[in-house]
Formats: sequence, C-alpha cells, structure tokens
Amino acid sequence: MQRDIYKQLLEWKRNRSHHPLLLTGAPMVGKTYIIKEFGKTEYVKFARFSFLDQPILKSIFRNQPEVTKVLRMLSTLYRCDITPGETLLILDDIQYCPDAVDLLRDFSEDAPALDLIACGTFCDGDVAYEKIPFDALDQLTLHPMNFSEYLLAMDQKYLYELLQKRQWDSIRALSSTFEDYLKQYCFCGGMPSVVAAYAENKELGPFAVRQMHSHILQAIETNLTRKQKEVWDAVHTRMTQENHKFIFADIKKAARFKDYMPAVRQLVQKGLLYRTDKVSTASLPLDYYRDEDSFVLYPLDTGLLGAKLGVEPEELLLGAAVSDGYNDAFPRQLISQKLRSMDFPVYYYARTGSLVAMDYIIQTSARIVAVEVNASPNGNSKALKTFMAANPGRQGIRASLEAHTKSALMETIPLYAMDSFLDSL
Repeated sequence: MQRDIYKQLLEWKRNRSHHPLLLTGAPMVGKTYIIKEFGKTEYVKFARFSFLDQPILKSIFRNQPEVTKVLRMLSTLYRCDITPGETLLILDDIQYCPDAVDLLRDFSEDAPALDLIACGTFCDGDVAYEKIPFDALDQLTLHPMNFSEYLLAMDQKYLYELLQKRQWDSIRALSSTFEDYLKQYCFCGGMPSVVAAYAENKELGPFAVRQMHSHILQAIETNLTRKQKEVWDAVHTRMTQENHKFIFADIKKAARFKDYMPAVRQLVQKGLLYRTDKVSTASLPLDYYRDEDSFVLYPLDTGLLGAKLGVEPEELLLGAAVSDGYNDAFPRQLISQKLRSMDFPVYYYARTGSLVAMDYIIQTSARIVAVEVNASPNGNSKALKTFMAANPGRQGIRASLEAHTKSALMETIPLYAMDSFLDSL
C-alpha cells in the first residue's frame, strides 16, 4: 500500500546530515509495515528488532553500553553484519525499552553513517518519553490512511489522478463513483489492516469489517487508563453533537479540568486524538489568537468512529449518514484525518455572542483559509458567507457533496476532493 509518508522517508535518507529518525504514531497505523517496505526497497538489507517480540533485546541496551558493542550484539542476533550505507537498522516498539531510547543520542554522535529508524508510541508520563533526546533526532508521525491513500489501495489510480489534477469536468461526470468510494472510506476507515483486507478481498462483508474494527478498538482500549478511556468515550460521543467543542462535562457531570486534562494530553501525544484549538480572530499569525482553554478533539479514525458509535453499515454504505446524518461527524472526521498529517497550523473559529463558527481555520505561509463543513446537498453556507463578509481577503471553502463551484466569495469543494485541495495549499 502506498503511503504519503514514504516521500518524507526518502527525503530523510537523501539528507546526508540526517540524525536517527524517530517515527511515532498511534498503535496499528502501519508504522512497522511502512518502514519494512522502505528497508526492502531503499537498502541492500534491513535489520528489524522489536522490543515487544524480542525481550532479550532489553538486556543488550541495559546499563548504557557503547554503540559499537550494541551493534556487535545486534549483528549476532541478526546473523548478519549491520553495515553503514547498506543496512537500515530498525528499533521497533522502542517505548518498551527506555534504555534504548536513552541511547539514541549516542547513535547520533557515535554512528552518524548508520541509518537508524526507531518506532514507538509515547506520551507524557511514560519513562521512555522522558528519555527521548529530541534535539538529536529527526521526527515523523504516521497517521491512519487518508482518502487519497485509500483510493490507491483500492487500485483507483485514475480517480486519484483526476482529484490531484483537479479536472473538475471529469470529476463531476464521475461524482456518483467518487461518492461511493467516499462512503466506503467512511465505513472502512484508514486503519491499514482493515484497508488491506478489504482491498485484497472485495467480497469481504461489512460485518467482517466491523469485527476487525471491534478488535482494533479492544486492543486500543485495553491499554488505556480509566481516565483516558473516559475521555476517549466522550470524544466519540461529542462528534454527533452540533456544537462539537469538547467540554469536560461530556465525561461526567462532576468532571474537572485538572483531573482529566492530563489524560487528554496523553491521548493526543499517543496519536489517538487530534486537538484543534479555538481562535476568535482570523488574522496572522493565528497562533497569537489561540485560546488553549477551548478546543475540539477528533478521534483517530472514521471507521473506528462508526464502530464506536454503533452506526449500522447500511447507514454509511447505502444511507445518508455521510451527507446529512450525525451532524457532519463523518465529513469533519474525514478532513481532520488529512489535516493532522500536514505541517501548517489548524484551528477552529468561534466568537462569544456570535452564531458564526468555522470548522477549520488554516494558516499557510501566505494566507488564511476558512473551511465550513456542510455536507448536506443545497446547504446555504450562511455562516461562511457572513464570515467572509467580515473578513475580506481570506479564502472561503465549503466542503460539501455538491459539485465544484467558485465565486468571488467562496469555493465549494466536493468532500472527496478535499485531500487534493489541501495538498495544493
């Protein structure tokens, strides 16, 4: 399966002054798969060691031994020399070995010619997280597959290229096909194991897919603390509300900020939730106007969202759950999964005493883009029009299932074309 992050991995390899790479991300988003494919394709050989599957590795890194000694012992386990310039060294599930995390700085300083990728899921409070030498590492984060990646996995390169080139006449002619694939994506989601199973077996029934979602949810939730699980549950429920600002009362009536905010931060750091802070002024730089006390939390994946909410498969695959059900929960989740993988700052817009709110306010190098998610056909976009009238010079985008249109005030982008539009910013 093609992943957008592969290009970034290539850029890292080609940069001769690179440091060891720390690849982070939520559990089961495909970290191991993509680095193994990268190792197979771009190197003579790769040596992968998992601290989860090979407990003996912890003894090798205990007491901070020298890098040369570690490499010698790893070569013995690998039964082949680990050669700089030829071998990609992969230290997988490194969060289970704080001593190995601590030694990454020594790899950067003592073995600069060796290409090393360390993979893991971290959060504040973990022993391993406290030992990460961020200043001595390059960093990338992997997320669930977005809609563009899903189309490629489904062997729909032609549809993918139409979107990338924004050939609106051809896209309009194939709108029903694009909508079908969008509904499939909202149902399947972007967890690679689910996408791969569905791509390999098109006859795989929707209830078999839901069973895979349930197994993934169980694996994730088993490793959450009680407070993390309460936050996790509340975020999924909040997605169905018209006002999707996260409030601690969603957890339970007496929930307090100081008791649950650490759990929120940890879930965001683990990549299980995506946080979007509020701004009340649409001016550069947006970060100056950020209100850290008001934020939206988005879940990990659209497929898991549907499973968590108990949405019946036919509601997504055949019904109107995407276009006008669940208060645009699935379209907002769709866009958030793309935005979380991009580098520019993203917020949402709201002002006290005003009914005008924007789902996303995006800052690129030279402009501010306001995005209103209004998937229902023939929506009037009153909020976006009001916002644009009060904020001239901004770019207004309506994400909808309607065909592409463009006026002096705003541009309507079909939901299935939002990935390619965001790539063009």
